Amino acid sequence: MAPYRAGIEEFFGNNTPTGSDPSVPADVIHQAAVDTDPVKVHHHSDPDSMAIPRAKQILGQEGLLAGVP
Repeated sequence: MAPYRAGIEEFFGNNTPTGSDPSVPADVIHQAAVDTDPVKVHHHSDPDSMAIPRAKQILGQEGLLAGVP
């Protein structure tokens, strides 16, 4: 990860600090990559990402995507 640290810090340095620390989704991505459970499809990293499947269930696919530009 060290070779990418400067680029990652530059990218996240330009974002407003409202989301999770970059290590949170990185840990989730790593866990998804090494997970041996053949049934598990989703790996959620924070409350917002856990809300997306529920919103899709309530609004349907079209309703969920209606707010996406």
